[in-house]
Amino acid sequence: MLPQCGTLPQVFFGLNGGAGYQMDALAAGVPAAAVDLSGAASGGKQPYTYSIVSGPAWLTVDAAQGILSGVPTEAAAAQTAVVSITDAAGQTMQLKVAMGAVEGLIR
Repeated sequence: MLPQCGTLPQVFFGLNGGAGYQMDALAAGVPAAAVDLSGAASGGKQPYTYSIVSGPAWLTVDAAQGILSGVPTEAAAAQTAVVSITDAAGQTMQLKVAMGAVEGLIR
């Protein structure tokens, strides 16, 4: 007689409900206020890694900590950046971050 096989528990990996992220009051040449994305995801298998899928060239994310930061280099219209969050099991999701318009340098 073969032993019975149970089902493996499902591990939910998803964005925390209602999580909205935004970078405001941007000015060229002035560091943007850092945005902590580490609370954006839950479940899955930790640790999570973070990477930028799309956004301005000046934008960076700390791959291990999920801190989004950077220094805008020129004036730009409002836009959206997309960050990928991947858990240790390889499950991936994407998070949109609204970014305010970047004003030109004040001289």
